[in-house]
Amino acid sequence: MAEELIVIESGYKMASNNHKILTLGPFSASEAQEKYQELLSGTSSELPAAKNTTVVTVSERQFLRVRNGLTGATILDRVTRGTVA
Repeated sequence: MAEELIVIESGYKMASNNHKILTLGPFSASEAQEKYQELLSGTSSELPAAKNTTVVTVSERQFLRVRNGLTGATILDRVTRGTVA
């Protein structure tokens, strides 16, 4: 059975290097799907919900979360689910 990882890239802002990268897994396909849905819905502690957030679904394995920070800067989070090679 193929294993899957989820990569969370969070806190991207223009002219800032404060972003974080977190890898979760390996998971079975069903576990990865469950965790991905938690991340998408904002119910996961690894990527908690944020106010005034827009979620853009790029594919069934990747989404972006965009919001404005306290200073008005746009902040981007990206979550990608993929199969371990």
